[in-house]
Amino acid sequence: MLAYEALGEHCVNALHTQRFGLHPLAEVGQSMQIEADRALSVALDK
Repeated sequence: MLAYEALGEHCVNALHTQRFGLHPLAEVGQSMQIEADRALSVALDK
């Protein structure tokens, strides 16, 4: 469950970053996908 909470927080941070134009949307999307994959693998390992 903690993995999903961390993922949600990361998504909010990524959207916040994207809104203020600090990173291109594609880069934010890619980092979100990487974090999602990592969180999912951690959740499945437990």
